[in-house]
Amino acid sequence: MKKTIIVLSILLTTQLALAKAEATPTTKITYIYTYGTLAVIQIANATANTNGCNHPRAKTAMRINFNTTRGKEMYSAALLAFMSNIKVRIAHNGCKPWGTSTIPLAYRIDLAK
Repeated sequence: MKKTIIVLSILLTTQLALAKAEATPTTKITYIYTYGTLAVIQIANATANTNGCNHPRAKTAMRINFNTTRGKEMYSAALLAFMSNIKVRIAHNGCKPWGTSTIPLAYRIDLAK
């Protein structure tokens, strides 16, 4: 019984954390900005929810951090999609700085035909 309660608590916490996550519509990448430790992916179709980010382009710009293996893999997927003209869907959660404002932080990039 105790194990069941612990497992249910963990699952509920995970679901609550993911409830705030959003995703862009399936769209094309139109521009990639690269900086020392991050990239900003510009998309053609705006996302409906910016997670409260305040940059004027928060609906069409997503940040990828290079400081993790996941970030480097997402950047590789973004480059592939951009160079091959493949549509993407970018899942994002939370805001990170871009200049003096904030944009959504990407945590997953899906490629679509």
